[in-house]
Amino acid sequence: DNHGYGYAFDRQGVTGLKLRGDVPVHVLEAAYMDAQKCVGVTAPAPFVVIVAKDAIAPAQGRYLSDPTLILIDPSLGTTETIMRHEMVHYLLQVSTGNAHSTHDSPLFLRCSLNIL
Repeated sequence: DNHGYGYAFDRQGVTGLKLRGDVPVHVLEAAYMDAQKCVGVTAPAPFVVIVAKDAIAPAQGRYLSDPTLILIDPSLGTTETIMRHEMVHYLLQVSTGNAHSTHDSPLFLRCSLNIL
C-alpha cells in the first residue's frame, strides 16, 4: 500500500520521477538532480506525493523507505529546498544504509540549505 499512499501518480518526468500533486515535475527533477550531484550518489528517481497542509506536521517533508516515498508539504517552505533535504535522506540510505534521521551528516547543511 506504499505507506498508505498507494502507487497512483499524476505525471512522470524525464528522469523517471513520479509525482502526485500540483507542483511542476521539472521543479522536483531539478532538485533531485542537484541533490545527487551534491551528495555524489546516484539513485533511481523517487515517487513524490504533495500532501495537504499540516498532513505531516510539524515536518515540511518526510522520506519513507521500502518502498521509497517522499512526502512534501509545500505550504511550509519552498518545494525545491524541501525536496533536496528529503533527497539527502534518500541518497544516504541508498549509499550507506542509514538515512541519518537525526541529521548528523554534514551533507544536510551542504546539500539542502540546512532545512531540518
